[in-house]
Amino acid sequence: MGMNGSSVLIFVYDKDHDGEGLFTDKYILVGEQTSLSQEQSVNLVEAGHKTVANQQYVYGKGEATLSIEALAFMPTDKDQKGLLVLQNSYKNRKKAYVKRAVFDGTSTSDVEYAEVVVESISFEYPDDDVSTVSVELKANDPFTTEPPTIVDSEVSGSVTD
Repeated sequence: MGMNGSSVLIFVYDKDHDGEGLFTDKYILVGEQTSLSQEQSVNLVEAGHKTVANQQYVYGKGEATLSIEALAFMPTDKDQKGLLVLQNSYKNRKKAYVKRAVFDGTSTSDVEYAEVVVESISFEYPDDDVSTVSVELKANDPFTTEPPTIVDSEVSGSVTD
């Protein structure tokens, strides 16, 4: 059975989150998401030589990318705290931590974590349409089901850099 894509969301670790509300851990929703894509790939290294008729390959380095698209609101909107964490991480050149999860409205399942860096943040302000933001994240390690150990001084928050 296929998965409903609207249930798959990205949460970001916010060292300033007080743990109150729907999300009791420090991961908060990157609000108003309209699209999310997750790509994992590996570079192939050519390993052919003169005595084989076809090219041979060995595995090189892996890479994972997350692309998030969301509706853009004023930075003071409470739904934008997740975006503020990503903007502060980008501005301060600090890593961030994300949680990709299936969210049913009250709880999460199928959870994966990753340490990421923000590659780009792009805003679009069209005439007679809603404003959107796109965020590209690159994972430093493979996604894992184990929550990472996070040192708050090494990450940005939604309030503090």
